[in-house]
Amino acid sequence: MYLKPVTPEEICQLGSEIKNKYSSGIDEIPTSIIKDSVNELKDILCLLINNLFKNGEFPDGFKISLVKPLFKKGNPQDLDSYRLISLLPGFSKLFELAMYKRLINFLTNCKLLHNNRHGFLKGKSTQTAIFQFIKIILQYFEKREVATGIFLDLTKAYDSLDRDLLLRKLERYRVRGNGLKWLQSFLNGRMQVVGVTKNGESSKSDIVTNEYGIVQGSILGPLLYADDTVLLASTLEDLQELLNCVADRSREMGLKLNIKKTKWLVVSKHRDVWGDLEYDGKPIERVQHYKYLGCILNAEWDNTQEIRSRIEQARGAFVKMKAVLCSRDIDLALRIRILKCYVFSVLMYGAESWTLTETMCRRLEAFEMWTYRRMLRVSWVDRVRNIDILNQLNKQTEVIHTIKKRKLEYFGHILRNTKYQILQLIMQGKIDGRRGPGRRRTSWLKNLRQWYGVGARTLFRRAVDKVQIALMIANVR
Repeated sequence: MYLKPVTPEEICQLGSEIKNKYSSGIDEIPTSIIKDSVNELKDILCLLINNLFKNGEFPDGFKISLVKPLFKKGNPQDLDSYRLISLLPGFSKLFELAMYKRLINFLTNCKLLHNNRHGFLKGKSTQTAIFQFIKIILQYFEKREVATGIFLDLTKAYDSLDRDLLLRKLERYRVRGNGLKWLQSFLNGRMQVVGVTKNGESSKSDIVTNEYGIVQGSILGPLLYADDTVLLASTLEDLQELLNCVADRSREMGLKLNIKKTKWLVVSKHRDVWGDLEYDGKPIERVQHYKYLGCILNAEWDNTQEIRSRIEQARGAFVKMKAVLCSRDIDLALRIRILKCYVFSVLMYGAESWTLTETMCRRLEAFEMWTYRRMLRVSWVDRVRNIDILNQLNKQTEVIHTIKKRKLEYFGHILRNTKYQILQLIMQGKIDGRRGPGRRRTSWLKNLRQWYGVGARTLFRRAVDKVQIALMIANVR
């Protein structure tokens, strides 16, 4: 892998891409300051990064992490009730990002990244992972076939991964020379300090060295190792075989399955699956519903529970910001923008994968009107009609229209891009089997056909044309 030298212009671009945060690591320099000063420091940073690329080294001063425990829930005296947040030196993000760009380009050009990987890749996200998983299951569900899935959780994966095995794997992928030396220097010699604040007073532990794992909070870490793995199979025997294979490979990398958090689920319209999944002779819990990447999935494959959960989470977000959203000292137009940003974004997370019924549409519109009434301070006893509320706001309901728009745009985005070959096969392919008797359930594609008044062939043909999609969206309500 050739490490192309960075330029001052690239340094400025990298500075604009790092996240603007005010938290800082052991150097006490937040990235917000780095972003503001990168233009003045671009020449010296360019010289430093290129010299490190040439020598295959990563600065030792950037290898110290400030670890802060964050309480999640449960007993405050129990260490498992805390999640550890790792804060790295601010300038290390620039150095990492420069290497990340080169490594991701190399892996992509050599086609070494699997199409089923969704995390931390351009054009891939939790949304594509959720959508692909749901579409696969729906295909089986509609054909009365059984689909089984196991959601894997590895015990302290980032802290347990064997670095030497990871480096050898990278070498097999032809990451060699100064690139491999730089990554070896980046992974090894890692140190950390634990910082705790109580009653306004801060204290830090002594510096300790980490012999295993990948540093959390880094830019390169998620590229070198990605979690949240799901295995799918049509029979319990096949799923057990997949699990055994993954478990064996995980052990080779120094990883162990967390049997308490690993769950499995069966989705079937009529048939059930009898038996147990086992790991090291211990049964894995079977569940009727599971929260995967923030989306609730259940054995009946009904997204009513997920949409209700989204509504309540959005309601909670509204209540938290009630003082701002209901304030008469703030312009109404600005409050509407805040509502879209902080409440509707929570409500419509993963909406591209939803299959909506008339009942669910009414629920979503009812919640939208609930927010407008609270913002205008209109009580339900005032007997004010929804149309009058909308007239005061000089707008129409928009949640359902936005979902319709996003679903069609996402459909076209999938069909137009070659990187989504798996999703394209799922959208256009068929699963062996026969559809059961009775009225067919509303499908994801049927939503689009009904909303836009076109057949399946016309929908697929128009979806690849951005102009046609824009015309369809402009004419739908």
